[in-house]
Amino acid sequence: MKNIKLLKLSPIYGNNSGDVAISKCIEYLFSNKKVGVTSEDLLFRVPFSYTPGRGVKNNRIAISTFLQYNFPIFFYVLKKLIFVLSGDRKKLRSKLESYDALIFGGGNIVMTKMGSDYGYRLLSFSKNLNKPIIIFGAGAGPLPYDSKKIINGLAKNCDKLYLRDKVSLEYFPPDFKKAQVVIDPAFVISDIAPPVKKNKGQYLGVNIIYGFLNHDDFVELAHSVAKLARDNLLGIKVICTAYPHDALESLKFKDLVQSIQSGLTVKVINVPGEPTGIADSYADVAYFIGCRMHSLIFALSYGIPSIGFAWDPKVRGMFEMFCRNKDILEEFMVGDPGRISFDVYRSFNINSAVARAKKDVYKAVDEIVMELLNVTKTK
Repeated sequence: MKNIKLLKLSPIYGNNSGDVAISKCIEYLFSNKKVGVTSEDLLFRVPFSYTPGRGVKNNRIAISTFLQYNFPIFFYVLKKLIFVLSGDRKKLRSKLESYDALIFGGGNIVMTKMGSDYGYRLLSFSKNLNKPIIIFGAGAGPLPYDSKKIINGLAKNCDKLYLRDKVSLEYFPPDFKKAQVVIDPAFVISDIAPPVKKNKGQYLGVNIIYGFLNHDDFVELAHSVAKLARDNLLGIKVICTAYPHDALESLKFKDLVQSIQSGLTVKVINVPGEPTGIADSYADVAYFIGCRMHSLIFALSYGIPSIGFAWDPKVRGMFEMFCRNKDILEEFMVGDPGRISFDVYRSFNINSAVARAKKDVYKAVDEIVMELLNVTKTK
């Protein structure tokens, strides 16, 4: 059998542990099939070079954040201009010469939200390549800028698209045959790094995302979490997977909970993207309340009853694919920060759902490898 070599592009700078973990999961999945994967950062930053500090923001991040939130269209045009001048397209073509195919994924990369140039980069990179191109484990949208151009271009240029939820699939034409939905590959994280043996059930895990909760909801959630932890004799572990903004928000949440309920053990954990670090971070968590989708997927993969905020359609989309029962879907969602309940898990078999999710991911990788073998045989 021919040894296939894949070049993969995704955001792996390290400021988002979820993106790093997906990359590790994709590498693991293909290595199981004796397929080599080399990962490069989508923006050609040095992979895994970001070091989370204590929530400290530098000037470049502060300026970028200001533009993203206040002038996203200007930020998008600026990012496109920088990309054109960067020579990244030429750099990709040079790197790709020694590989059999190109993979984009995972992460939410088919998007232009808040001025992100991810979608534009994918479109530009995919043009006129004489190699198979696959999008795998990726989310699509929002696409406020260049939506039609990006979707039509990727539909034309890519050989296969494995999107992680139905919301992403809906960006493409209904009769588009090259795209299908497969649950996020990050669900296999517990296969890479099995559960760590600790004193189970010591903490209520919480993940906070910057800018989602207004002040009143933030305070109400803190009261709910404090009460739930106190009533169940649990500590609170604020699990942070993105930096620096979520880290700052996590520290604020910790201080607020401690001011509400003295005597509670409350700590903030900056979760690394390495699978063993993720396993260790979740090892003593009994229940989990999350905002960021991958913080939830990590918890679910380790069999931890988890509920999430639908701050983005992808969170509901993930739970819909995970539970496969629309009648109970809303029970996995936190609608009111003042009413936190894990009652859905009294009758829901989380381990069976995790096993089913993993099976779907492995099957998709089998399909990709078979298709690549068929393509490379003809060359």
